Amino acid sequence: MRLILAVVQRADVPELLTALTGAGFRATVIGSRGGFLRIGSMTVMIGVDGALVPEVFAIITRVCRHRMRPALPLVPAIEPGVMAMPYPVEITAGGAVCFTLNVARFVRIQGAPAEPQRSTRARRSTAHAR
Repeated sequence: MRLILAVVQRADVPELLTALTGAGFRATVIGSRGGFLRIGSMTVMIGVDGALVPEVFAIITRVCRHRMRPALPLVPAIEPGVMAMPYPVEITAGGAVCFTLNVARFVRIQGAPAEPQRSTRARRSTAHAR
């Protein structure tokens, strides 16, 4: 069993989840942030049999695109008191960063069925009847 952690751009998540679930994989999404541009990204966790890792990577490769983004480069100070204004540049961002981890144990806990919720109206009428 393997756990794939795929850090992808937020814009790619809906299509990625559709493609993964359409291929029979389950996935959990966690919001994350970081990297050079500090843009919103999502971490998609996918648990799969080791033989299916290449299939998941093929889906991620097909869905997760790179995009051109404007960025301001960090410019070192030339002299104390002298500031240089950097020009915006376009950089390539996106795709996915994937980590594959071995899973020692996998357990799916479903628990007991939940008790049906009574409506607020039913609870009020029961309270008034007493």
